[in-house]
Amino acid sequence: MIEKIESALNESRILILVAEVLLGFEYQAVFQRGFDTLQRSAQCAIFAALVMMLIAVLLLMSPAAYHRIVEFGGVSQEFNHYITAVTTPALLPFAVSLGLDVYIVASKLTRPPAGIALGCLAAATALLFWYGIEAWMKMTRVAKHPEPRPEEGGETPLKDRIKFVMMEARVVLPGAQALVGFQFAAVLTESFDKLQPLVKWVHVSGLLCIALCSILLMAPAAYHRIVEGGEDSERLHRFATAMILASMVFLSLGIAADLFVVGVKVFGSISAASLIGIVTLCIFLGWWFGYMLYRRASDPAHPGRSAFRKMQEPSGAK
Repeated sequence: MIEKIESALNESRILILVAEVLLGFEYQAVFQRGFDTLQRSAQCAIFAALVMMLIAVLLLMSPAAYHRIVEFGGVSQEFNHYITAVTTPALLPFAVSLGLDVYIVASKLTRPPAGIALGCLAAATALLFWYGIEAWMKMTRVAKHPEPRPEEGGETPLKDRIKFVMMEARVVLPGAQALVGFQFAAVLTESFDKLQPLVKWVHVSGLLCIALCSILLMAPAAYHRIVEGGEDSERLHRFATAMILASMVFLSLGIAADLFVVGVKVFGSISAASLIGIVTLCIFLGWWFGYMLYRRASDPAHPGRSAFRKMQEPSGAK
């Protein structure tokens, strides 16, 4: 039970990291010079996003109060159920707030219908990864074929691998966290208004990549709560692994896009900035994926290769 509670609290920490950044952006956005230039609908959207994010933070932070006041620091099945009960609905206002933030950014570059479409797309993407995939997996899960437990074969215990993959999500998340606040806030500055349209769209594209990166990093916590009910499973390990690796691709794209924008500001040349962005993207993807795939392929006897093959097996395989 202690391990389940620890896992649940770690998942809440993953969610609150991004929530705090978006909440900070929404609070300080009204004090930016660019706020007064926004359309009235976008200004109201900032307030609505702030309210939605406050609801999410209210729910995500409540387990600490529950644990101190109700449980007095102890652990119980009721506490685990409470964390699941508040984490799952907290993702809904979170998704709405994210969609509103994307709409606010898009309203600076395009007409309201297109901005609304982009905002709805962002919210729908978050809902898909936080609720849709989980609901589909829960419905299609084959209960009569229990998954093999890798720890029986002498490999790294499943509970430890789940703990590691969640820790790795928290390692990657601060990189996205640092960028998402900058990207949202930069749109409301005077310098952003002076950028060329192409550079503005590259910035927004990078913002969307980082937003998707954050969505993917938060998805394993939602999966663990909704599909597995806080239990460890090989399905969870496979899903979390896929989400983390996919998030690192979008994080690389976002980093390269931001460096392109900075390059334009520093050097005043789109060609030079493009070269800087492309080289940066190649370095990040090459190191994170190319070199790692080479290392895995160059050592066939490494325990990780057999673990990877087993991870590829269907859930009911024996």
